[in-house]
Amino acid sequence: MENYISDLLDLGDPSAKVTDVITDNDTKFVFIEKKDRFMTCPFCGSRMKSKGKRIKQINHPVLQDGFKMILAVSVRKWHCDSCGAYDHDHFSFVEDRKRNTSLVPLMVLDKLKDLNTTARKAAADLNVSDTYVIETFMQYVSLPRLPFPDIISVDEVH
Repeated sequence: MENYISDLLDLGDPSAKVTDVITDNDTKFVFIEKKDRFMTCPFCGSRMKSKGKRIKQINHPVLQDGFKMILAVSVRKWHCDSCGAYDHDHFSFVEDRKRNTSLVPLMVLDKLKDLNTTARKAAADLNVSDTYVIETFMQYVSLPRLPFPDIISVDEVH
């Protein structure tokens, strides 16, 4: 069943595996962790030791069926005894220090193609804030201002 869910979500990270799916009221939690149980140091190449793991909740609104989808990603922190470096698990579908998958900005822009859709409506549909929708739009869409004309005509009205 987990392979079917991984194929359905198509996260694009072959090292990630789905371990469990739980539905709670209007939210679906998909638990994901790395297949690899060890990591090599990116600096010296020696094997690193795990310093524990934490669950990072990532918004992934790919299902448009009224449910919120949260990816509960298990992230391990690693320490190298040889050089003292620290690192953590990296997943290709989410950037470091982000709470949304890489697909969310594209979904925001797709929602805003409809001229009748507001930022608030798009935010409610995608389980993000309206500020996030506006900032994403401004980041990816360039709307340069028109230049002022040389002559401005003003008529007085009493």
